[in-house]
Amino acid sequence: MDIDLQLSFRSFLQASSAFIEKTKQEPNNHVLLEEIRKAADASTRCETFIEEQITAIKNSAPTSNLLYANVASQGAARKAAAGISLPITTPPPSYNKVNKIIIKLDDKDSAQALSTQSSENILRDINHYLQVKGISHTDIRTARKLKSGDIAIHTANEMETKKLVEEESWTQVLGKKARIVTKTFGVIAHAVRIDFINMKEKEVVMEQIQSKNIASIPDLDIKWIGWLSNPASGKKKTSLVIKCKTAAQANGAIEEGLVIGAELHRYTLYNPPCKQKQCFNCQQYGHLAVHCTNTQACGYCAAAHRS
Repeated sequence: MDIDLQLSFRSFLQASSAFIEKTKQEPNNHVLLEEIRKAADASTRCETFIEEQITAIKNSAPTSNLLYANVASQGAARKAAAGISLPITTPPPSYNKVNKIIIKLDDKDSAQALSTQSSENILRDINHYLQVKGISHTDIRTARKLKSGDIAIHTANEMETKKLVEEESWTQVLGKKARIVTKTFGVIAHAVRIDFINMKEKEVVMEQIQSKNIASIPDLDIKWIGWLSNPASGKKKTSLVIKCKTAAQANGAIEEGLVIGAELHRYTLYNPPCKQKQCFNCQQYGHLAVHCTNTQACGYCAAAHRS
């Protein structure tokens, strides 16, 4: 909070506190009126300061497009401008994050088959496959079925994690189309013509986008595309999410733009946490109803029935 704003609030609180104490002592009317005037003056100064800050923000020049390279630095810059000095500490990543691997099951039959197996059986099958193929000599420590239908495993150490990510063929023990979920860097293409994108042939569309933009981003590697939200009936244009392999590729799309079809579009950074999933079976967040195993709950009264 700005120092001037803090002082204004402090003055207001002090005046209010003094007024309360005076009231307890049954002061005369003149004292009460004086304390009320002081509190009102402090409140007016505070409101005036807030209005000035809002006006300054509205009149400030618009900022440039955010890049993955400078998002983190902006927070530090704002603190420095405000005269706030805080120690910068980067906590080490937790064991669970460093050694965690998510396997996505794109084959519905495989996902259905694994849904009936216990975590112990899944863990045993993976470790047996790794030992037989000589991929790893250290057992995977845990395996867990997620509500999304995916499988989460934890390795013994970071070296084993990297080895398993590089040797992705072992995921076939879980299903023919099983794959490791890798970190991607998303951008949003605005005002994309819906008839340019055939979501039934995503691989073809991604290759077309890569080939059309090889001159501006030679190493562009698109991992996934999808609509930001379901296109409304009759709508001709909407926003498209494109996930790139590296931050440099995503930054290139934001700075240079990418051609889709025959049009060059404007791109902004995509922030996945802003797109929250909600289950309409149990009304909780983080998964969808198709994968939900919780008790049914009404979205209006929370009773155990459909909404």
